[in-house]
Amino acid sequence: MTLLDVRDLRVAFAGDGGVVARAVDGVSFTVGAGGALGIVGESGCGKSVSALAIMGLLREVRSAQVSGTVEFDGHDLVGAGADELRALRGDRIAMVFQDPLSSLHPMRRVGDQVGEAITAHRSDRSPDAVRARVTELFELVGIPEAARRLQSYPHELSGGMRQRVMIAMALANDPELLIADEPTTALDVTVQAQILELLARLRRELGMALVLITHDAGVVAQVVDDVCVMYAGRIVERASARTLFAAPQHPYTWGLLGAIPRLDRPRGSDLIPIEGRPPSPAARPPGCAFAPRCAYARPSHSVVDPSLQPVPGALAHDVACLLPADTRSALWAALSDGAAPAAARLAAHVDELPEPEAAP
Repeated sequence: MTLLDVRDLRVAFAGDGGVVARAVDGVSFTVGAGGALGIVGESGCGKSVSALAIMGLLREVRSAQVSGTVEFDGHDLVGAGADELRALRGDRIAMVFQDPLSSLHPMRRVGDQVGEAITAHRSDRSPDAVRARVTELFELVGIPEAARRLQSYPHELSGGMRQRVMIAMALANDPELLIADEPTTALDVTVQAQILELLARLRRELGMALVLITHDAGVVAQVVDDVCVMYAGRIVERASARTLFAAPQHPYTWGLLGAIPRLDRPRGSDLIPIEGRPPSPAARPPGCAFAPRCAYARPSHSVVDPSLQPVPGALAHDVACLLPADTRSALWAALSDGAAPAAARLAAHVDELPEPEAAP
């Protein structure tokens, strides 16, 4: 059963002189009940803005223009009234923000802050019942000495413990959907692994759906079922996690995966960075937005704008790339084997391919 259905979501911000920044440009995806979706991409590609739009948190931003359809279990979140949204947020839908230190009130004890998330939707609970529930939540997310930690202030906790508090707050009312926006940012590698394992365990034990937003493609492999790769406000590739890591089809996805250290590579092998930077949302280039950074782009790729298309012979795998499917497969085979000379030779042959035609 589909729990979250996002169709053609668009978010633009009006700036000075009438300039409009298209932060999200036609994003569509679904999340089933109990399912897990990863949204991956560099900073500035529209991941977090998409999450804020889904949660209805851009309504107070006067320059924001949100359109499209976001349905949660039959509720239209884009067109919902303030009261309906308030009833859903923090109750059936919850979000973990990427910076727990700025998300928590520095002058209030963490137990009181999590308790407030409960009383906002369960006003009939007694103070003792709320305190017991917060203690239970702290134990659930692995905070040691849970009863004592209720009295702590945010600055008295480590970054990992603060993030666990934020997760406990999100789980306060047993949500059906949890959106985790960069939940491992600024945490060391060991703590990152602990937080990811915690999210995976909670999803299994509680049966909730999960949307995990991250810039690190390696993070999603162990947690999610499906992956959407975003670039310049659009989804450029989507597939199951297994398919995406085994046979990625977009050069941008190759770049994200190439930046992940791998144990099966020779010691001393260099990581392969993606040259350049993403375009400004206010100045998206014509044609393929990734073309200026793509080693395999043809001149026409700066004119023809690719749309998501099914990968031939693959199940539920879509990509927005103008390279022929057999060329993409050959390039990835060479790159994944570490055969840089072979990949370079293949890249040289890309210039011999016929130019793609512009859509009518």
